[in-house]
Amino acid sequence: MWFPERIRNIASVDVEPAIRALEKLDESDWLADEALKKEIGRR
Repeated sequence: MWFPERIRNIASVDVEPAIRALEKLDESDWLADEALKKEIGRR
């Protein structure tokens, strides 16, 4: 059940720095993450 009166805005967050950091990543960074997940899964 949805109770909108229970939700309060407690802060604003500037997400622009995170977006800029993500935009700097290239495809190899994302692929490296997948390879790491596979390696961890084998342990």
